[in-house]
Parts: sequence; structure tokens; C-alpha cells
Amino acid sequence: MFPLAIGELFVDAVFFCALSVALGGIAPPVVAGAATVFCRLMPSFARPFLADPRPWVHWLASAGYYLAPAQMPASLLGESFAKELLAPHYGFYAQVLVENVLYAVAVMVVACLVFARREIRLSS
Repeated sequence: MFPLAIGELFVDAVFFCALSVALGGIAPPVVAGAATVFCRLMPSFARPFLADPRPWVHWLASAGYYLAPAQMPASLLGESFAKELLAPHYGFYAQVLVENVLYAVAVMVVACLVFARREIRLSS
């Protein structure tokens, strides 16, 4: 379980770096940083509204929930040190990790495309 936890941390770091670079290419640094943090918290904010009977609230919650990367159902790092699992779902955890790797790669490609179009000046 520990190798999957390390992989999850690496993928999260790459994803949020790519998102920060992509947003930093089109927005001020403070806005880019705040949007990146909000993206990390978005699934937990949207989850209670997924079962809302109003269609527009449900659609907004679904969009917010699926825009962010998939979250592991358990903290793999905490679970690997805290106790021994009787029936760990390695296949499921690996599937979520692969989805997040593909998501991070897609965001990194977009970030590189957006950032490549910006002119960088180190001095005035």
C-alpha cells in the first residue's frame, strides 16, 4: 500500500504544479494559487450537493466534482502505517491512481501549451 501512497503524492504534486502553471499563464499569481487550492477542495464541497433535487444545483455540483482529479476513498499513506487491512483493494487504488496520472498529464500538456504562448521577461 505504501508504494501506491507515494505514487498518489507524486501525481498530486505534478497535477497541482501543472494547474498552477496553466492558470499562472493567464491569471495573476494570487488568483492562480487560490484557484489551485480551490480545485483541491472542490470535490469535498460539491459532494453534498450531488443528491440535490434541483437540476441546476445538481449539474453545478457534478461539474465541480468531475473537474477535479479523483480522490482516493481512503488515505493510503495513513492506512499503510496505521493498521493492516484485511482485504485491500489494490486494483481499485491502482485504477484511481492511473486515472489521476492521465489527468495530470492532460493538465500538464495544457499548461505547457498555455505557458509557451506567454512571453517571459526576466528584466525590464
